[in-house]
Amino acid sequence: MAINMYTKAAKANDPHGLFNLAYLMEEGVNIPEYTWKLLDFTEELYNSTDKMIIMTELYQRCRNHNSEESFVPCSLALLRLQFTQIWIKYGILMKLSGGIVLAVVFYITLNVIFSHLGHQHMTQSV
Repeated sequence: MAINMYTKAAKANDPHGLFNLAYLMEEGVNIPEYTWKLLDFTEELYNSTDKMIIMTELYQRCRNHNSEESFVPCSLALLRLQFTQIWIKYGILMKLSGGIVLAVVFYITLNVIFSHLGHQHMTQSV
């Protein structure tokens, strides 16, 4: 029922319909093929095994709508989706590099502390 209402809204170029269809997909709801045909998606697009491509298209259409009220939420949803794609693709690399950065910062901090303590100890001895 909701899918049909959002599809009608999206077909009427309402950004809320586009946004909500994309959100339903993110939540794992299976959207029927006729929806994509009604929204003039290419067969290649809606037959893709990568659902991120369809969600990206929906959020882009939503963002590119001429409505000021839809620009920010659609842009943020698209940005979140793009960050999710980056995390999926490069998550391990990002975790590893983050760990290395933390280790370097920790090492530098300890060096500064011990250097300061050593300098302070030497000045008290003199």
